[in-house]
Amino acid sequence: MKKILVAIYTVWYKLCTWLTPGVSMKHACCFLLRMKVPQTNHVMLEGGPIEYTTLTVEGLNNEVVTSSELRRCKIKIVGNNNRLDLCHAKLFDGEIVVRGNNCVVEFGEGSSLGSGTIVCMGEATSITIGANTMMADNIDIWNSDTHPIFDSECNLINPSASIRIGEHVWLGKNVKVLKGVTIGDNAIVGMNAMVTKNISPNSLNVGTPAREIKTGVNWERRFIES
Repeated sequence: MKKILVAIYTVWYKLCTWLTPGVSMKHACCFLLRMKVPQTNHVMLEGGPIEYTTLTVEGLNNEVVTSSELRRCKIKIVGNNNRLDLCHAKLFDGEIVVRGNNCVVEFGEGSSLGSGTIVCMGEATSITIGANTMMADNIDIWNSDTHPIFDSECNLINPSASIRIGEHVWLGKNVKVLKGVTIGDNAIVGMNAMVTKNISPNSLNVGTPAREIKTGVNWERRFIES
């Protein structure tokens, strides 16, 4: 029954995209997708499936490109000239918020998110997640404190800062990644850790704040069987 409903909804969405400026659909299967995309913005649905997901765009010249599997996700973009690029990833129970101007959020091919929140704010900042990165449940990635703090002379002292997560990185359950950090390729961040500074490639890191406990490591997605 669900397959029939998905087919009906997909045909309906395709008809709607023909009538909606700025929205295009190609090779995507959609079910209970809600979109609010004003004119002058552009959304390209190039893959799927996309189910139980909400996409809201407010502002001018924003672009969303997805060829990913999205299930029970909430995506909101507020501002101008922002870009969200989800390339053949898998996101479940995820919330992505982009608020600002000229900001970029990118998921590399084969990356995945079990659940969590990703927030990119500010002016010309970014969050980049490399290919084949595996993020477990309840992940928090914030490149901003979200509210400004000023010194006695009214200077902003907590600007947003970009985050880069390399390729084939494993973030364990409840990991938090804060602004301005880079996580190197093949790194592992253990459960409940908070990343506040750069992490070296091929390293194992645990704790709050996260600290390196082993180097020269690698990992695989498959389950431990023996």
